[in-house]
Amino acid sequence: MLNVHFSLLPRWRGAAPVQRAILAGDRETGVSIISLEPTLDTGPVHLERRVTIGDDTADELTRRLAEMGAEALVEVLASRDLLDHPIAQSGESTYASKIEPDEYRLSPTMTSEMASRTVRLGRAYFVMDGKRVVVDAARMTSEVLEPGWVAEEHGEVLLGLQGGSLALAFVRPEGRATMAARSWWGGLRPVQDRRSWS
Repeated sequence: MLNVHFSLLPRWRGAAPVQRAILAGDRETGVSIISLEPTLDTGPVHLERRVTIGDDTADELTRRLAEMGAEALVEVLASRDLLDHPIAQSGESTYASKIEPDEYRLSPTMTSEMASRTVRLGRAYFVMDGKRVVVDAARMTSEVLEPGWVAEEHGEVLLGLQGGSLALAFVRPEGRATMAARSWWGGLRPVQDRRSWS
């Protein structure tokens, strides 16, 4: 039996290789076509294909890898040489454990880079006024805002973090649909120029 695994094995064996690669800041990942063994994702590799991660979200990267993996699987099945001569995995192995719910929560103690990676997973959120606000899209910015605060600066809604901020593009407040961050912020009618978050 063959398996299409979304990582460059032995890096990121396990359930969440795409998400773990993004969180770790890996510059590249790929697809490994392997033979199944009783142990987790340890089988020899019939074919490997590599791809640069860039700023892809987890969904975007998964789609790219799915297409690449399908093509690679067809190539292996069509080649007696690839089928009969897999290569044993080599290098340091890492385990891609399932993403736990609390790992999607943004924190003022995070760097802006780590928060950006978390947003790219999908489902990232922060808490303000006791309610969750899901961040559907954001980008890192060098704009400085004290960690733990949200404010509008130069036309952008900023989430203050360590070493920078996230410029929020689209958010999904608890119980509501996705909206532009500026519309959400404007609808709050804050009595002060900024609000705290956790």
